[in-house]
Amino acid sequence: MRIGELAQLSNVSKRTIDYYTNIGLIEAERTASNYRCYTQEAYQKLKIIKELKNKNMSLDEIREFFLEQDTHNLDLNKLKQKLEGLEKDVSEIVELIQKNKLDKTDLVNKQISHETITLIQTLLILLL
Repeated sequence: MRIGELAQLSNVSKRTIDYYTNIGLIEAERTASNYRCYTQEAYQKLKIIKELKNKNMSLDEIREFFLEQDTHNLDLNKLKQKLEGLEKDVSEIVELIQKNKLDKTDLVNKQISHETITLIQTLLILLL
């Protein structure tokens, strides 16, 4: 949506939106004709900014809030990726166990991480 639409929808002035864009609180994409276009995410951020300003937070504090949110989301994504990798390793190990083909050579060949081996040992203790 264009800046006027966003201003009307969020009940914020175009000048305020322009300022928030310039200081990096919200982002705008440029069209081929160099108009700024804002996404639904910008609208959501404006709502959050209004709420935080109502709680007497400064723009610097709001910027820190958004940075913390971004860092938190990045950490969660890394954790999810690591868990998915571990789940894949465990699935492959379970498949080898079910085929009764698991031996030390398989573990070395698969180059399973120390974390995965620890997880497998824990699972075996729980299963036995």
